[in-house]
Amino acid sequence: SPEAGGFLEVNPLAKYPIPKRPRDSGKVKTFSLDWWSQVRPLLNETFQLCGDVLLGSAMRWSSLSRLTPGDVDLERCVIRLPGNMIKGKDGTTVYVSEVVAKAALAVVAHGVSKDSSAMGNALERACKKLGLPHFSPHCFRHTAASMAIEDGVRGPDLQRRLAHANFQTT
Repeated sequence: SPEAGGFLEVNPLAKYPIPKRPRDSGKVKTFSLDWWSQVRPLLNETFQLCGDVLLGSAMRWSSLSRLTPGDVDLERCVIRLPGNMIKGKDGTTVYVSEVVAKAALAVVAHGVSKDSSAMGNALERACKKLGLPHFSPHCFRHTAASMAIEDGVRGPDLQRRLAHANFQTT
């Protein structure tokens, strides 16, 4: 049940605040943490933090770009994602690790473009330099969701984390 602040009282994903194991699912839209550990150092600090937040929260870039300091509760390690007014969707509360919550606050303080193309271009340049496959910023969401499934997160909990109205989307 939601509190007055809009955050859930219980963390249904406490056991899964951030994916930890590398994956090699063979799917085009997911990557391993080994890939991220190689690509991350070639990005500027802001894009490193953005990637950490995207991977640790499974949020969309559009949500990341609209975060405000009030959306991040560092004490409880939760991020309140804004809803999508155009699509008429409500926001959701995402539980994250302390590292991800701090990274989210740093991203908010620095600010990021509403368009993910700058990060996408930086990822592409880094991957080309390393000879690795390129993944878009949205692939961080797919990877985080895939890791959660492999770690045993229940479908309804993952659906809530991804803010999907329909379970079949999840």
